[in-house]
Amino acid sequence: MNQPVGSVTKRPHYVPAVYLRAWADESNRVAVRRRASERPFVTAVVNVGVEAGLYGRGDDAIAREEMFGRLEDDWPRLRARLIDSGDIQGEERDEVALFMALQFVRTSESIARRNFVASVAEHADERTVSRDTVRRFLAEKHLGFEPRDAEVEGAWSIVSYVLSHGGPPTRDEMFNMAVDLAVKEYAPKFSRMVWAVETCRKRILFTSNRPVMCWRPKTFRDRFEGISIDNANEIRLPLRPDSMLVLRRQAEGQGLVRVEPRRFAQVNIDIAAQCFNFVVTRPRRIGDLGRLQMAVRLPSVRFNMAPGWQQSPDGYVEPMGDVIHQWVPVRET
Repeated sequence: MNQPVGSVTKRPHYVPAVYLRAWADESNRVAVRRRASERPFVTAVVNVGVEAGLYGRGDDAIAREEMFGRLEDDWPRLRARLIDSGDIQGEERDEVALFMALQFVRTSESIARRNFVASVAEHADERTVSRDTVRRFLAEKHLGFEPRDAEVEGAWSIVSYVLSHGGPPTRDEMFNMAVDLAVKEYAPKFSRMVWAVETCRKRILFTSNRPVMCWRPKTFRDRFEGISIDNANEIRLPLRPDSMLVLRRQAEGQGLVRVEPRRFAQVNIDIAAQCFNFVVTRPRRIGDLGRLQMAVRLPSVRFNMAPGWQQSPDGYVEPMGDVIHQWVPVRET
């Protein structure tokens, strides 16, 4: 962990360096490919997954980095225990669940979602943000294409409501809420699931700046619904190039499970689809990154507004007014 300097954390890693070292060579370097480039490159682990001022400023920011650092320091031991046994219980299981939950909320993708309203407000040159301003922001900065009217209406309704009720939370407030959610909701859910560690004879598994991934098979619902912890078939965490932790609600394999290389090859495709902006692998497999099919832009948080309906206890369906829907696609549809 990088030590805090003054009141600002210095070069904090939102993907822990201690986690990425499982993909590093003897010189502590990894291969990286970004979404916006077809050319992968090799760089030191300390240069990957870094964002200045990520955790904010002041005592809260320093406390956050110290908390993350304590978990990161224990990660190599916990990873070794997982790969050795395929499952762990008690305090160690809770530690891994917490590591995953905190990683789930501190990625750049998660932070960008929480900062949506603040980003729109910074983009606006007016005190009251108009629909036209929201439309331009969505088209030029957020989506990269012209949004539908219903999307503009949904996004504008959220932005205008938040700005008229005191404005968005500060970065520190949002981070505190995210950490609270990770500790109280996500970590217990992870801990209660069925755990398996898949291992492969070939060291081909990638990871990314979105290490904890929710996955389910492709479905028509991908057009209007994201994949979350609650509706995912699997929660995946690559552990090293030949091992991956998989969490499920039902046992489809528990403990240590041997898989064929084609399983990890398919997982790599999913990792490339879900990563926020880069994929990581071992330097000797840099050619695999160059052959990846990657969309230039990851689907961003989407909005919709449409009439809502609710069903009463007696089965009668009645209108409930317009409903705002917000979700993040995780693959191209």
